[in-house]
Amino acid sequence: MTGAFRPEYDAIAWEQGPAADALFAAWCDGRTGFPLVDAAMRQLNQTGYMHNRLRMVAASFLSKDLGLDWRRGEAYFAQQLL
Repeated sequence: MTGAFRPEYDAIAWEQGPAADALFAAWCDGRTGFPLVDAAMRQLNQTGYMHNRLRMVAASFLSKDLGLDWRRGEAYFAQQLL
């Protein structure tokens, strides 16, 4: 609960600052420029639902492509999902 399963993952340097905040806002709004991710996020925002495979794609995109901390995405999903 307090750290990653593998301790070396706690040392990941996530993107931070205004640019990271702008990327996170684009991800939340479905404005990343990647159609599958954007459609998934728009569906979530409009219906409160997202298929589990799309959740995996959107979450992976957030952390691996945008370099943003997965916990930000987890909190957003928790807020939006019904």
